[in-house]
Amino acid sequence: MVLVTGATGFVGAHLLFYLLGKEVKIKALYKNEASIEKVRFLFGLYHPNPDELIKRISWHKADITDITTLENVLDKIEKIYHLAAKVDFSSAQKDNIYQINVEGTKNLLNLALEYKIDKFFYMSSIAALGSYDQPVTEKTFWSWKEKGSYYAKTKYLAEMEVWRATQEGLNCIIVNPSVILGAWLSKQGPMRIFDKVYNGLKFYPPGSTGFIDVWDVVKLSYQLMESNRVNDSFILSAYNVYYKNLLDTIANTFHKKPPSIALKKWMIYPVMSLSNFFANIFKINILPEPEIIYSLFSTTEYSDKKLRKVLNVNYIPLDFTIKNICEKYLKFKKESINV
Repeated sequence: MVLVTGATGFVGAHLLFYLLGKEVKIKALYKNEASIEKVRFLFGLYHPNPDELIKRISWHKADITDITTLENVLDKIEKIYHLAAKVDFSSAQKDNIYQINVEGTKNLLNLALEYKIDKFFYMSSIAALGSYDQPVTEKTFWSWKEKGSYYAKTKYLAEMEVWRATQEGLNCIIVNPSVILGAWLSKQGPMRIFDKVYNGLKFYPPGSTGFIDVWDVVKLSYQLMESNRVNDSFILSAYNVYYKNLLDTIANTFHKKPPSIALKKWMIYPVMSLSNFFANIFKINILPEPEIIYSLFSTTEYSDKKLRKVLNVNYIPLDFTIKNICEKYLKFKKESINV
């Protein structure tokens, strides 16, 4: 039996569906009933009877930052997929981000050691990798001087906790996925950019980054967990793409006008001080953190060469991924479902 944390999130829900297809017995953590409904919704996109799938999962209400709620969850668990994380780039949320991403991971690792779990999977991010080398690999040096977000720093610190656990005898796998694309209910997820393009997006950032389909992420994660590889890390990134090209493809699929004006730094920085003022005084943000803005102007390539040496990789084409998401988005709008 496997345990999945972050099971009601975007990647977690897709992983549950994939594992059920492999007839894997699952325990899944959740915080409230509403979060399970999001999973039920996703299952309904790909299966005629989502309720039947939901019932095949053993659901446990728990909080990874509260170790007392986890004490009995690991009973009879052989493997753990740890996906739970706070994805937030607001400096006002630093304490909460640290508690979930670092302390929560530490709690789970310590329990995994105590219960002698066979293998532990940690989903990190390319945000936790350095960016000095081009292309970026798993060995690219991390520096605290880099323009990384606080979220990125916590993912890096969580990775250090995983490596610490390997020294204490726990078999672990770390993956660093690039930007993950897939259909999801919330505007806060990957559907957000599709919503922006559909409703008319004039500006595009000049940078580039890596992208990968969510189904590739869960498939490759499962294959790594089923392999003999332990105490290793892998970049999961299918394509290095300029934001402009991605946005153009989305717009063309929607039959909308592509964005035509390149963002310039001078368009953003004059109002950064105003953004910081609102963040500090009123606890709201009207612009992303400076580190996120920096990433929009940077051109970064990510290498999957190491992964290809271990697995037979055959990625879902990016055009197919975008077409699938656009179709789901239009379906949601037609059915008046909040996307």
